[in-house]
Amino acid sequence: MNYFFPKDHFDAVLWALFLANLMSVTTAWAVDFGVTGDITPGIMRYTYQEDFKASDDVKWQDNVPFLGAGVGLTASSVNLSFLKSVDVLVDLSSQWADIGDDREFRDTLVGNTPAIADWNVDFKRQDYVLTLGATKTFGYVLAGASIGYKGSKAELNGTHRFHPLGSPARIYPEDSTTLKTNGMFGGITIAGVYKNFAMTLNLAYSWLNSEYDSKLNSIHEEGDNEGLTYGLKFRYKLPNYPVSLTLSGDYYSYETGFPIREKGTQLNSVKEKMIPLRFSITYRFK
Repeated sequence: MNYFFPKDHFDAVLWALFLANLMSVTTAWAVDFGVTGDITPGIMRYTYQEDFKASDDVKWQDNVPFLGAGVGLTASSVNLSFLKSVDVLVDLSSQWADIGDDREFRDTLVGNTPAIADWNVDFKRQDYVLTLGATKTFGYVLAGASIGYKGSKAELNGTHRFHPLGSPARIYPEDSTTLKTNGMFGGITIAGVYKNFAMTLNLAYSWLNSEYDSKLNSIHEEGDNEGLTYGLKFRYKLPNYPVSLTLSGDYYSYETGFPIREKGTQLNSVKEKMIPLRFSITYRFK
């Protein structure tokens, strides 16, 4: 199975692109097209948590560096059937995080017992986003909306030891945990624009499918994942150059619920929380 572009979701994106084309009442020759490319380094505060019904919960968190890249197709001054002079964007972007051997993952409880968790974890995460968006400028204010498809894969591989206070350390076998998500999202944007500066607020909601696998606990589960994203972005376009610089921060919060089994390890849910800080350099090709 292709976890990032399953057929049902990808078809929905293709239909969205087709409908957007039908809504346009201009010819391609009257529209100003452009291609953009960007590179985005950054760092995020990442929290991962597994909640069990009848056993100890697991929580991992760390500051994770990442690198992203994207390519976009823009069309300026498009006249839609219901709105004139709209800017349209189709964008494909991805992000990779791989911190290798890391020992900063901590936990402070084993059940209700105070403890220190010494994690030796190899963490990897990949994100992919395909977006179709449209914006309209009203003087110094820009408003927009977008729909799209997103997928992610988080892998945590390694060993860990629990140190309950007053008790010997417990060493667990090597574990390999994978969480994959994919699905649709919709969002809105509002920005204040002045000359070459723009400050943008964005809000989006995702409806995702999730797959969870754990080697240590021999668990495979599938569930629904819904989450909210909101963020703030500052953008500056260099005078006389087709280059823009962007500093942005977001807050993501996702939770996947699973059916409770009468036998075996009873996994209630998996939660992810990400607070990324990004710096992007975007170039517009003529």
